[in-house]
Amino acid sequence: MSLKNEFIFIPTLLMQTNNNLKIFHTLLGNSLVASVTNFFIWFALGFWVFLQTHSLIASSLIGGFFALANMVTALQFGHIVDHNRKHAVITRSSIGSMLAYSIGAIIYFTTDPSVFTSIGSWQLGLLVVVLMSGTIIWNLRNIALSTSVSLLLPVEDHAKANGKIGTVNGVGFTLTSVASGLVIGYLGMGWAIAGAAVIMLLVIVHLLTFDIPEDKHVTHDTHPESGEPLSKKLNIRETIATINEVPGLFALIFFTTFNNFLGGVFMALMDPYGLLLVSVQTWGMISAITSLAFIGAGIYISKKWLGTNPLKTMFYV
Repeated sequence: MSLKNEFIFIPTLLMQTNNNLKIFHTLLGNSLVASVTNFFIWFALGFWVFLQTHSLIASSLIGGFFALANMVTALQFGHIVDHNRKHAVITRSSIGSMLAYSIGAIIYFTTDPSVFTSIGSWQLGLLVVVLMSGTIIWNLRNIALSTSVSLLLPVEDHAKANGKIGTVNGVGFTLTSVASGLVIGYLGMGWAIAGAAVIMLLVIVHLLTFDIPEDKHVTHDTHPESGEPLSKKLNIRETIATINEVPGLFALIFFTTFNNFLGGVFMALMDPYGLLLVSVQTWGMISAITSLAFIGAGIYISKKWLGTNPLKTMFYV
C-alpha cells in the first residue's frame, strides 16, 4: 500500500470504527428499553399472580415455564441468529413481544377480574402463557445483541462491550424491580400489560431508524471465518462438536446451568415469601437493591475485563 493510500485508509477506518461504536451504543440504548419492558412483565406477572391466587405453586410454575422454555428454545434461537441478519432478528423478536403483550392486554381487559383469583382458571393460564411467551421471544434479540458485538467492534473491545451489555441488563433488573412493584401496587396489571405493548411499539419504531452493518451479499450459509457451508437444519451433534473446540466452554455451560438452577429455586421461593412479609411496593424496592450487583459486575468487566482466565475469575467470584 502506498503512503498516499495509507493516509486515506487510516482516517476511513477510524471513521468506520467510530460509526460502528455509535451504532452499538444506539442499539444498546434500544436494548435497555426493551430489557426493562420484558423484565417488567416477567416481574409484574410473578407479583400479580401470587397476590391474586396466594398460591406458591402458581408462582413456581411461572419460573419453571420460563426456565424450561429457555432451555428448549436456546439452540433453535442460536440457529436462527446464525442464519439471519442481526437487525432483522432483533426487530422481529421485538414485534413478537409486542404482539404477545397486545394479545395479553385483550385477554386481561375482556375477562372478569374475579376469574384470575383461581389457580385452576384457564383464562389465567392462557394469560400467563401468552405474556411469558413475549418475554421468551425477547431472548432471541438478546442473543443477536451479543453476536452483534463481533460485527461492530474490534476483537480487543469485545470484553468491554459485553461488560456494557451486562451493565444494561443490571440497570434493566433494577429499574424493573422498582417499576413492577409500584405499578402493580398502585395501578394494577392492566396498566402493566398495556404499557409494555406501547413501549415495545416505540422500540420497534426506533429500530427502523438505524441498521447494523453486515455484508449485504452474505447469505449466512457459510462460516464467517472458515468459509465452510453451514447446515440450515439444527444439528445437535455439530453444535456439541463446535462447543468442544472452545477450551473451557463446556465447563462454563455446566457452571451456568448450576447457577441458573440456584436462581430458579430462589425465584420460585423468594418472591412469594417476600410478598407475605411486606407490600409489593417495598418488595420491588428490595429486589432493586439486590439487582445493583448486576450493574457493579457489568461496570467492572467493561473497565477491567475478566483477565487471562475468565472461567477461573468467575469461579472465584
